[in-house]
Amino acid sequence: MRKFTHNSVVSCVLMWSLAFLTSALAHPISLTSGRAVIHSNRVDLLVDVMVEDFVLFHGLSPNEQDLLTPAEIEKGIEKHKPLLVRDLMVRDEQGERIEGRLDAVERGEIPSAGLKMDALMKHTVRYRLMYPLAEPPTFLSFNHTLGGTNAPVPGVLELNVRQAGLNTDETVMLPRGSSPEVYEFDWEARDLPGESAEDAWVRRREVQKQKRMGITSYDAIYGFIYILNDEVRIELLVPLVTLETWIGVDRASPDFIEVAEQAAARESLAEFFTGKNVVKIDGLPVKPTLERLDFYGLSFRDFAVRPEPRRLSALTARVGAILSYSAKQPPTELDITWEYFNAAVFVARTSLYAYDHTVEHSFSRYRPTFSWSALDERVRPEIKAQGVRLWGVSANDAGQVAERLLANVYRAFDYRDESDIYDALAHSVAGELLADLYLKINRGLQMQEQGGAVARVKEVKVEESTVRKHLGRRKGFTVGMTWTVEGTVEHWGHIHTRINRYHADFDVRPVEGAWKIMGMQVTDQERVKYQVKLREL
Repeated sequence: MRKFTHNSVVSCVLMWSLAFLTSALAHPISLTSGRAVIHSNRVDLLVDVMVEDFVLFHGLSPNEQDLLTPAEIEKGIEKHKPLLVRDLMVRDEQGERIEGRLDAVERGEIPSAGLKMDALMKHTVRYRLMYPLAEPPTFLSFNHTLGGTNAPVPGVLELNVRQAGLNTDETVMLPRGSSPEVYEFDWEARDLPGESAEDAWVRRREVQKQKRMGITSYDAIYGFIYILNDEVRIELLVPLVTLETWIGVDRASPDFIEVAEQAAARESLAEFFTGKNVVKIDGLPVKPTLERLDFYGLSFRDFAVRPEPRRLSALTARVGAILSYSAKQPPTELDITWEYFNAAVFVARTSLYAYDHTVEHSFSRYRPTFSWSALDERVRPEIKAQGVRLWGVSANDAGQVAERLLANVYRAFDYRDESDIYDALAHSVAGELLADLYLKINRGLQMQEQGGAVARVKEVKVEESTVRKHLGRRKGFTVGMTWTVEGTVEHWGHIHTRINRYHADFDVRPVEGAWKIMGMQVTDQERVKYQVKLREL
């Protein structure tokens, strides 16, 4: 089981406040305790309610001896039953509410004379509720509105959640009307022999971190900043309920956002995302281009993949935005002024990836700026055919020349602008093959697993090279090569790496004083490896 945790600072402040208020005031809050045990076919929820709540919510009155009589307490117990069924909410992955029923009430020992008014907080009544499940749940969310919007005092539910059969549980404080607390369940998980609850929790947390690619909190804002040769990219993942504290999103239901409503909101959300933050690259302000804007549900693990449009729970939906700031040359300085703050958002925790370096940084309303300087020089590839201007090539040297040409072909794709790629390719490829090779290499670098994103080439490694035909030192040759290409796509703090192997024959001829590839016949290709891993600090 894995809970998408709330900000720990907020939880600590809330618990401290509750302790202070409880000792300082007679009736500061309604504090209800709950314990949910999640089975594959049901949720068992035990709820302990202080008798004092019956007075607060149902207007019970003491007798002349300042005692709350058993009859009056029984009246409160009965009135509280429909309140719990109505106001305690358990929802499935799609955000649909699971209707529960009350199975039993445990009253405990109540003196025949009743309870003194100053002892009402010491006596609790336990309600047993059950929520049926059609199948083992992957996600469940919990929140409450105990007492309703007109309740006379603030209300907090202290909820403990445990997956049946596992030696771990987690407790959270849920204020009335707060965002749902989301839990994920793994029905193949097992406790290890002799493992403590704490060790089990740590182990499962790391498993879930890898499984969810580092995005482990439902209600947190995630920010990722990439510094690349040709762009600075900012990726934002924001809960819809948080986003709506900035900008309204029209929807008919408070619980759901329909596909048409998502489409209707895109224009205003695009204006919002591109209108925030000031980004300067080498001292010059750069306007962003919104590359992606998508709505995600709970089950998504890879936010670089475009989701299929579908109705989502408005309470747990998230919006992902990718902003690109174009750079004409590799950035040497970057200045960011973060502006995604309001009365509900005070801090933005981000991860900045500058080439091979990772920096964790927190922006705040009081320190909204961040500056970066290049640690080492990064240059774009030169547009030249390195080492191929040879007047004569022997059969022994033909393979080496072909390998250099192949390396130049892939180096050209370090550029992102199509005209720059063509210019670079033209130094190593000639004739009708130029356009055809561009399309073939470009398709080969696309990762369909990542929505067709074009990978950046990390390594080209020739495994075998064989001269099949040699026409003469200055006339040309044909070389058969087997090589692998390692390409990567990075999004949302994780790296997708793919290695493909190719087998092809290259026809090389002299053109304008240089050796160039005039023909290529691919005989075989295969995927060697595909993996996903988190960026390390």
